[in-house]
Amino acid sequence: MKVAKLIFERGFQVREDGKIVSGNIEIPHTQIAKEAEVERRAVDSTVRTILSKPELKRIYRNLRHVYLLQEVAREFNLSVIVFTPENAKKAGIIANVTKIISENRLSIKQAFTEDPDISPEPRLIIIIDGEIPSKVIKELKNIPGTKSVTVY
Repeated sequence: MKVAKLIFERGFQVREDGKIVSGNIEIPHTQIAKEAEVERRAVDSTVRTILSKPELKRIYRNLRHVYLLQEVAREFNLSVIVFTPENAKKAGIIANVTKIISENRLSIKQAFTEDPDISPEPRLIIIIDGEIPSKVIKELKNIPGTKSVTVY
């Protein structure tokens, strides 16, 4: 399970030939094992299981890695909003947050949500072009069901 979760979270693909890849870059099973803190044989076994089950095979053959600007935002003169809801499965969270952002004429460069079924504390991460006015932060904090808002 540790191996399958690691491959999934990193967006690595499992090819038909049993190779684990990111794009066309192969990731050795020994490296996956080291990161997952298991033996290489556990990675081999996980890959065989994935390839033997059509539903898993469809998922793992089509995963894609996505870059996130969160950690380098300042280098590009961007700001970050990390919105954590009390209940991430509640409908309308993204709509409420993006409505406030657009009403304040801010440009969203990137938006990313964490899956509430996978992440223990799912968040909505939004990368904004330029600075975020304090008024916007206050409005975001006033959205019903807001647990926290972090801006940097």
